[in-house]
Amino acid sequence: MIDILRVMHNQKETGEIFLNTENGDFELRYKPEVSVGDSICLTLPSTNLTYFEKNFKLPTYFDMFIPEGYLFELLKNFIAKKEGRVNNQIVFNYLSNGIEGRLRFRGNKEVKILNEIPSIEKVIKNDTVDFFNYLVNIFLYKNSISGIQPKTVAVLKDKGPIGFENYIIKTYGKEYPYLTVNEFICLNILGRTGVKTCEYKLSENGNFLIVKRFDNSFTGFEEVCSLLGKRKDEKYNGSYEKVAKVINEFSNNWQRDCEDLFKAIVINYIIGNGDAHLKNFGLLFNDDFSEIRIAPFYDIVSTVVYTSDDLPALTMYGKKSWNEWKDIKRFGNERCMISDTKVNMIVREIKDVVDDSLKEIDYYCKRFKRFKVFGERMKKFIINSLTGLKKRV
Repeated sequence: MIDILRVMHNQKETGEIFLNTENGDFELRYKPEVSVGDSICLTLPSTNLTYFEKNFKLPTYFDMFIPEGYLFELLKNFIAKKEGRVNNQIVFNYLSNGIEGRLRFRGNKEVKILNEIPSIEKVIKNDTVDFFNYLVNIFLYKNSISGIQPKTVAVLKDKGPIGFENYIIKTYGKEYPYLTVNEFICLNILGRTGVKTCEYKLSENGNFLIVKRFDNSFTGFEEVCSLLGKRKDEKYNGSYEKVAKVINEFSNNWQRDCEDLFKAIVINYIIGNGDAHLKNFGLLFNDDFSEIRIAPFYDIVSTVVYTSDDLPALTMYGKKSWNEWKDIKRFGNERCMISDTKVNMIVREIKDVVDDSLKEIDYYCKRFKRFKVFGERMKKFIINSLTGLKKRV
């Protein structure tokens, strides 16, 4: 049996995806004379040739849509009851009708129609386990997002021009208490350096981090993992040098984007973010690919507060260790093409920003008592990082 998905761009069919449910073949065929502007993404440009995968695999771009961890387990159980088996192609087939962005996909799987769309204010005030489970249930078919942290896509009413927007609602499990507050603080720190981050809000009790999606009807997104031809199980197999190379190759303003990348990496090393892997960097492109830039930064957390011996997710000059400030400055010079004078200026400015942010950690330790032990660990790691950094600047 072969399932067929139609690829839609600007309300017209630009291609078809053929999924052979028996032997696991995947084929993507563009319609004849489709323009470059109708390409699915950077790594799958329009062509008269057929894109092909075997053994129930997906091209790396489509692999981005397959959830991990918590969401994958939910979907696996839901789909297995209907299909009797689960693989990435089947999961994508079920999720495809719920994907809303620059592209749409139309297949034969039923899409759940929502009777009521919650408001963002309701989500901020009602950050309970029961309400999160409710959101996961009503938006399950739309959860084409990666990451192990408990999260769900949600279409929420807001005050925007169209009355609603797509968000990602993140919470936490027993393994990583108050990961939401952790990420909120870390995103605040990075944002104060002038780097563009995703838009986000913290719920009243700190149980949800509400992140506005930045891919939409006019803007496409592709992760560095996909751009390097890797799938999600290879997201830790790479280097920050490779991330910089991808930005250099694709960005229309690589100098600005590489400077932002450098700032983000410096912050990740200061806060101890051991999960800045290949899927946590990406590129945005406008509808016809004439403008390509680094995506707003997201998933910035201090992982060392939960795993004290955690290490950087990717290598830098062949190493995975903290406080390698000599190598980090060299990375700024050689890979991000930033002069030594400017590297030193950026690092000094970041040091001042992080110094000022220590008061914010204290504030949230007082506001959320159970976060205190993790906040204090974060603060201790940051202070040690700054001590090592001062010796190099």
